[in-house]
Amino acid sequence: MVLGHERQIDYLNKVLKRGRMAHAYLFSGPEGIGKFEVAKAIAKSFYCEGAKKSLHDVCGECVQCRLIDSAAHPHVVILDPKHTLVSKKVPRSDHGRTGMAVSRPEGRDGLATESLAKKRKEIPIQDVRELKRVFSLAPQGNNWRIAIINNADKMSQEAANSFLKLLEEPGQQTLIILLSAYPEMLPQTVVSRTQVIKFFGGRAGFSQEDKELRQELALLVRQRDLPRAFKFFEKAVDNDELRKKTIFLLLATARNKLLATPQRESVMTIKEMLRIAEIMETTNVNSRLALDVLFLKLV
Repeated sequence: MVLGHERQIDYLNKVLKRGRMAHAYLFSGPEGIGKFEVAKAIAKSFYCEGAKKSLHDVCGECVQCRLIDSAAHPHVVILDPKHTLVSKKVPRSDHGRTGMAVSRPEGRDGLATESLAKKRKEIPIQDVRELKRVFSLAPQGNNWRIAIINNADKMSQEAANSFLKLLEEPGQQTLIILLSAYPEMLPQTVVSRTQVIKFFGGRAGFSQEDKELRQELALLVRQRDLPRAFKFFEKAVDNDELRKKTIFLLLATARNKLLATPQRESVMTIKEMLRIAEIMETTNVNSRLALDVLFLKLV
């Protein structure tokens, strides 16, 4: 479920209902505002067991939705610098009849490790070639082949040039969604062959998962539940997106406390938290320890 971005979602619902989806979209806008959730909701609208071609109908709980969320759906590719299509080919039993190479985090035997994931800073041409191969296969029945390219601006120059061919010669029943916080970094030849939909920051754009995360952190702060908080931060440091959202929400909680009780101590606390957050993003400081310190500043 996605909350916010009403104008963008209303438009997408209309083209879905009319069966007039463009073959390629570029969702541009700041990181962490829900572009990825909207892109996954579009994919789910094609396959969700309860959906009727609407982003508001997807359940998020059926087998098809769960496969898309875990980047394991046979007809939906999720690609970004941390997921590879070719470094770890899946066995034939995973391909089934689709020939699809399911995207997986890079690492030995297909298992994700933070250190290996961080080594891959771009989307290489090999992944784009594999994506083109998959999209060249005729889809079975009424199935669509869908690709969600997160951080599309991280494609290497060779990859972007190769990707252009896919945009120029789209197959039948294929849909490509590029996501980028820096669309100006994409070649103009790629951008011009997509339909650009702009997403904006601010209140619009919190997914249901973000709302639940905000509620969970607020409860941990109110209850001063250190053991549960530290256990949660253990999980957050292994997920770059979750870590950033956690930092943002902890800072937002501190700001709300300041507005409720404006005191000199509160101002100093926020300044210290901002300094810690900046250090986390610009140095190799221990993220787990830094999150613990941020939380302790609040309670």
